[in-house]
Amino acid sequence: MPTGLIGSYKVMLDAKNRFNIPAPFKRYFDGLGDSSEQVTIRRVTNQKDSSSFIQVYPSDYFNKRVNQQFESLDPFDPETEEKRRAIFANSFSGEIKHNRILLSQNAIEHGSLNGQIWVVGMFDYFEIWSLEEGDQRFTAVT
Repeated sequence: MPTGLIGSYKVMLDAKNRFNIPAPFKRYFDGLGDSSEQVTIRRVTNQKDSSSFIQVYPSDYFNKRVNQQFESLDPFDPETEEKRRAIFANSFSGEIKHNRILLSQNAIEHGSLNGQIWVVGMFDYFEIWSLEEGDQRFTAVT
């Protein structure tokens, strides 16, 4: 994979809840093909401050990380089941078309997203934050 996803960018959601992947991130997603499961989108709530945001992973990377996390755990252990529930109940497949990602209405509502949003690189994946929350946390790369 190319150099990781770094930087923070303000982008616009269109009327259909799609946003353009920031130009520096496009290389990272090149070659994922036309599969309907190119990315995994996950709703997250920060345990420290209850802020809500979205994570977007290349699906292959997400699957690899989840397999690594759970391969040595007992799948019938109640704690493991809770961890699995927290991850999988809040994740869904997404796709990239014309360098845009479509967000579900559920993801939009979870992250309080509308109009302009923040897209923040986390090296192996990126996060999406509302404009208001992001303005308090990040500085845009110009």
